[in-house]
Amino acid sequence: MPHRILGDETTYDAAFEAWAGDLTALFRECWDVTLSFLVENPEEIRSDAREVVTLESDSVELLLFEFLGELLYRKDAEERVYRLGQLELDGGSAPAPDSTPVTDGVGPGQDGRVDAEESSAGVGEPGVRAGRGASYRLEAEIVGETLDPERHCYGVDVKAVTLYAFTVELRDDGWFARVVLDT
Repeated sequence: MPHRILGDETTYDAAFEAWAGDLTALFRECWDVTLSFLVENPEEIRSDAREVVTLESDSVELLLFEFLGELLYRKDAEERVYRLGQLELDGGSAPAPDSTPVTDGVGPGQDGRVDAEESSAGVGEPGVRAGRGASYRLEAEIVGETLDPERHCYGVDVKAVTLYAFTVELRDDGWFARVVLDT
């Protein structure tokens, strides 16, 4: 998935923009970019711990914000770093996405695909902010391990996601997000 790291701003420490064809892929890309700030070698993260994160929100923007915040909280509270396994996003205005192959081969018994449910609710027109008044539910399998300075090349200690300039939009070419991180 494409993304762009933003720089030369004085109001935040790190920021990026990401885009994808569907919301599930956008959420995955946003975590992958955030994770790349935390550790320089995210592909080296082992699957020692498996958990399921379930979140709900009336706004797709707040759901993404809460999702990234939850994984950052676990990094600090549990001293663990996680990759995403299976990721499902249901409800609201998510268009019927194509399933996207998982390339990291996480977990036995998985079919190797990322799924998102089709919703009968419409989005409106591209270019408008998405998700107001809809109900969204996210279920994500997270896999990871305890942070280990011997194995992980630490990057930036991201403390939190901020709402400053935070955006999730449906555009003509797919979903777009702008995320600002406090480091």
